[in-house]
Amino acid sequence: APAKTAAGPMLAAETAAFVLLVAAHFFVPFPYADYATPAMPFASVALGSALARRAAAAKLDPRRAAVAAVALAAALAAASPWPMKWVGGRQNAFWFETDGESALAALRRVGREIRTWAEGEGTLFTQEAYLVVESGLDAEPGLEMGPFSLFPDLTDDEARRRRVHNVETLESAIRSTPARIAAVGGYSFAISCPSTDPLPEDSAERLHAAVREKFPVHRSGEVRFGQQGTPLDVRVR
Repeated sequence: APAKTAAGPMLAAETAAFVLLVAAHFFVPFPYADYATPAMPFASVALGSALARRAAAAKLDPRRAAVAAVALAAALAAASPWPMKWVGGRQNAFWFETDGESALAALRRVGREIRTWAEGEGTLFTQEAYLVVESGLDAEPGLEMGPFSLFPDLTDDEARRRRVHNVETLESAIRSTPARIAAVGGYSFAISCPSTDPLPEDSAERLHAAVREKFPVHRSGEVRFGQQGTPLDVRVR
């Protein structure tokens, strides 16, 4: 009886949490689908609770009902277009082109390579934040938020106080960084925050030129890397 009494409010709470998270995601200025991920467990619990109550009311075998639900979820996942996107899935006329490895495998491989070249220590200059994690190196101060670290309208003092960068402080950081390796991807020097408008081309080129001067040697490159498969250029001092 207590379980039945609590089931209704619990289901309502899970449903409300899902709705609120989705609403918050809908109103942010850059609504990545990834940001809805935390809402999915709440939706799953709410749906699972409702289905379990219906299965109990219909006197279905709970084990069979659970197996059927898992099998249906697996079938929907397999039928989704996302698994194809994980390995490329670009269509060229009649044929599909796939990458030789998944995006996650490429991330881990490049991270291992950078860690080897850096001898496992030091700073990695990049706005590809996942690469900092995979390489095990330190993030450049002020770039911990990856592509969302560049606020061109802040003054130098405001940028330093908020531990982010404007164009001037980022150019200075490029020229003074102790990092031996830089990884420049499609998201580097691309996004003006907090508006998320594109960074003006002259400002972006100014920062790219500073990177080329500080890290003149091209070490490796990826044609399609990370989110949206942008080029990646790994450079060394």
